[in-house]
Amino acid sequence: MVNAAGGTEFVNYYIASTQTPAWVSFYDFRRRVFLWLEVEIGLRQRKPHALAATGGPKVMWKWAMLAIVVAGGGYVAYDYYMAGYHTRPAMPEGAFSLSYKNGLRGILVGIPNEKETRRYLGVPLEVPFYLTDAWSWCHRPTEEEAPRVAQFMAERDWPGQRFEAVCRITVDGKDVVRGLIISVPDV
Repeated sequence: MVNAAGGTEFVNYYIASTQTPAWVSFYDFRRRVFLWLEVEIGLRQRKPHALAATGGPKVMWKWAMLAIVVAGGGYVAYDYYMAGYHTRPAMPEGAFSLSYKNGLRGILVGIPNEKETRRYLGVPLEVPFYLTDAWSWCHRPTEEEAPRVAQFMAERDWPGQRFEAVCRITVDGKDVVRGLIISVPDV
């Protein structure tokens, strides 16, 4: 795009276009700038080929890759949003979180993370509608809850099951039991 005088065609055109009416020079100038940018940054190929009208196979692959990246990024963002990780409170050291499609979201504290060998299952309990998407803090059951936990586990006599935690939400100083976490072997 360099002319014989050492300047670029773009600059020379701009200087020469100052004598034309404003509306003509603006649209023509804009058209020329976009054409120049397309050639310089490689959006338009310099050598014509068989698929010149469509931009060629390389451009088509670029658009396909862009569509795949955008779709993948959209899926990751949607999944992150639906799991509620954007509203998760800060977790203490050694804690880990679980989020289920049934709405139960819990931060397990004081419980070892065995996700590699066990599957964690969430059992949501009936709570008001405004607490269904809230994060709960999950701890081992207290001595007062031990008889109810034993009854719950007796009703579900699954091989290899283990009771992990009771999940609670604190609302106006009162604890509301949000759900239960059990684990089974990951086979």
